[in-house]
Amino acid sequence: MALPLPDTSTTPQGTFSAGNGLATMTMSGDGNGLAGTQLDYTPTSGGSVDMTSGGNNTQVLVSFALVDQVPAQGQIATGVNVFMSATDSNGGTAVEPIDAVGNYFAFNAAFPFTGPSGFQCNNDICRTTDDGQLDFTHITHFSITFEYPASNTGGGSLKVEVNELWATPTGGAPPSPPSPTLTAPSPAVAVAGGTVGFTVSFSDDQGAAPVTYSPPSDAGLRAQDLTVSGTAFGAATPTVAVTGGPSTYNVAVGGMTQDGTIIVDVPAGVVDDAWGQLNVASADDPTAAFTFAVPPTFTSTDHATFAELANGSFTVRTTGNPAAALSIQQGSLPSGLSFTDNGDGTATISGAADLDQVGTYDVTLQAKNLAATVTQDLTITLTRTSQAPLTLTSTSGTYGSGLTLTTSGGSGTGAVSYSAVDGTASGCSVSGGVLGVSSAGTCLVTATKAADSDYNAVSSQSTTVSFAKAPQSITFISQPPAQPQVGERYAVAATADSGLPVAFSIDPTSGTGACSIAGDVVSFTAAGVCTVDANQAGNGNYLAATPSRQTVTVTAPVAGQQTLPGAGPGGGQQAGTGTSTPVSVLPPNHFVDPPRYKARSNGSFIVSVKVPGPGRVDVMITAWKGNLVHGALDARLFKLLQPAPGRFVFARARASASRAGTVQIQVTANAQGRRLLARHRPETLVRVWVTFTPANGRSHSVGYYGVLLG
Repeated sequence: MALPLPDTSTTPQGTFSAGNGLATMTMSGDGNGLAGTQLDYTPTSGGSVDMTSGGNNTQVLVSFALVDQVPAQGQIATGVNVFMSATDSNGGTAVEPIDAVGNYFAFNAAFPFTGPSGFQCNNDICRTTDDGQLDFTHITHFSITFEYPASNTGGGSLKVEVNELWATPTGGAPPSPPSPTLTAPSPAVAVAGGTVGFTVSFSDDQGAAPVTYSPPSDAGLRAQDLTVSGTAFGAATPTVAVTGGPSTYNVAVGGMTQDGTIIVDVPAGVVDDAWGQLNVASADDPTAAFTFAVPPTFTSTDHATFAELANGSFTVRTTGNPAAALSIQQGSLPSGLSFTDNGDGTATISGAADLDQVGTYDVTLQAKNLAATVTQDLTITLTRTSQAPLTLTSTSGTYGSGLTLTTSGGSGTGAVSYSAVDGTASGCSVSGGVLGVSSAGTCLVTATKAADSDYNAVSSQSTTVSFAKAPQSITFISQPPAQPQVGERYAVAATADSGLPVAFSIDPTSGTGACSIAGDVVSFTAAGVCTVDANQAGNGNYLAATPSRQTVTVTAPVAGQQTLPGAGPGGGQQAGTGTSTPVSVLPPNHFVDPPRYKARSNGSFIVSVKVPGPGRVDVMITAWKGNLVHGALDARLFKLLQPAPGRFVFARARASASRAGTVQIQVTANAQGRRLLARHRPETLVRVWVTFTPANGRSHSVGYYGVLLG
């Protein structure tokens, strides 16, 4: 059958749609024409149709699913007007008088073929040829019109849903009772005060089944007709609202207080179909797993700190139900960091940020669940990272030499500096990266590598640096006589490169009784080998020196040779010349130890030297520098024996001899000598050095005498 468009004279034009066994018509507007929808049916194969189906059918049955007229202001809702017309194969026509159908759900309207309320002939063929009764066994055209109850009433609207339009026996052909089917939402989620929607659809063996409550009425399935249960309500009472119809209803369930289940059930016998048949109960009702939705809230702080190159982690935390999905909505992380949604309402920002990114980074985080979407601004601060551990690698040195400090480890371009404090050593200090001390021992040194754009400063542990005692060596500065004879003396002198005083002793390997020593004066007492040891025992800064040795061979006196008698530790000393008459200094007093010279007021005195022949005599007088500042003359012999570095020249003199004999030489003190005499009245201690150079030979050192001058 062809379904024509609605009459176009309505303003605006009505609509018609058909689907899923339901024809829906809408009409609205001013009603300035035939305000309605006309459906025309003709056999698609030509010829005619037996609407009685062999005499079984006696009526046209229109099954309304819905009639819903919304009147304009001042009008009464009267529903829809329906009228029909038909044409038989003879050309007779008849019409069904207009009948009004009110606003109903699920209503069947029957229109008999014959009788006073049936089709009435409206042309002569029907009246004469058909004997006043249209031939429904040979129908060639049939039309039905749904229109506003009155023309030109204006305003309002009308919606008509027709479930079935058919020819039936008297009483119709009822389908199976309506059966409800429930559909549960998935997911079933709502916030506090919200609802979740179920669907209840009624059907029978012919398709969708419009239903109504207590027909005829415009009420369908009601909230009180349903049974709602489940654990999602706790102790609360569910709320139910029903909309829609006439065959499919939307059920909004509320009142949930927690996660749990929701079950909706349709009991039997709560609604009727258009035939007055009560529904059967719903079966296999689905259980909706309900989530009591709580909008997400960020609970983690709005700032995080990472250091370059250092593995770090920050946890973004939220509350809410269900767990929110987390993401970065705006901004980006520093290179080397990543964002991971953990799927449980938390996310992790982790990794090791690359270098050259120090600063702050702003990102916007988003948390989204079924209840809401929220954001949070997060500031990420990227700081300089820690350097690799710094270690002081120079840990030992030697007293007297600076130690260049070195390190290993650290990172970046910062400069390295050092600080030192005394341990067992004193005077620990660093200059230009070199550690120095005032005494041997230990220092505590800390190295620090400065910060740069990427790395923080780092310091080493306080490290013990040890300065060992320095080695020292001894050097003789006096030349021993080449062939000393018994009875002669020799003033030995040596220095240690440490500057410490040197002590002398006779080595045990010397010949028996060959020599003896008092202070630094060696006396040759018997023929044989004499070995003098020079020792320095060391101190807190220096190791003991390896002993240094001088060895001479002492000979017996040559017959006829005259020697100066010994005068004790301060007595005279001479060097043999190989002649029968040696060079000697004649002390003024053989009975005073040491001998004494009488100085004039200008600081001059006479030194007598016995020479073997022509030549030159040089005299040098020295004194201890300390006596220039010390007021008392104590330990005079010890002061006499101070090494050369501690002495100064008191006076010098020179004389010539033309023959063998005694030469009288006047020696006059210089300015320092006179100052020494003035400071130490009535006497002071000096040394007398004498050297004789023969006219035709090499110089011979007579040696030195210690004398009191006063």
